[in-house]
Parts: sequence; C-alpha cells; structure tokens
Amino acid sequence: PVDIGFQLNNTSVVLGNLDGDTLTIHVAPGFIFSRFNRQEIISVFAKAATGVVGKTVQVRVVEMNAQQEKPKRDLGELKNFTDVKFI
Repeated sequence: PVDIGFQLNNTSVVLGNLDGDTLTIHVAPGFIFSRFNRQEIISVFAKAATGVVGKTVQVRVVEMNAQQEKPKRDLGELKNFTDVKFI
C-alpha cells in the first residue's frame, strides 16, 4: 500500500534492524503499527529482505518505544545530500 511506502523514509516512525536471519521492523505505536503488522505486508518485507540477503529472512514487526534511540547522522553523510546547503 502507498501509505506504508510513504512512511519508510521517516525514522521517527519506522526503523529496521537486520540481525542474522531476522529483520525487526520497529514501528510507531497506534494506527501506523496496525498498518505494518499485517501478514500481507510482513510477507512483502520478508520477500524483499530474502532477495537482498540471499537467504531466508524472518520478519518481526514490533512497536517502537519512546526511549528507543534514533539513528544519528554525521556531517559527512549529510554532505552527500544534494539538497543540503552549508553556509
């Protein structure tokens, strides 16, 4: 679904973590979590992850908690974005 695609780049709503053969998708609680935590969506993530990794990947969808650390970006990574201008 399109609404899920729009959320994938928003790290305050969705984070993923691949550990061995398990992909854990941390999703903001509430409505967005209920949209991600459906078998047809989990199957799409499992198929995509299996294709990337080259072996079967299990997918878990869990609610993100408020204390969960958000990823941090360094200045070097931000310079790779063409829309960012440094003054």
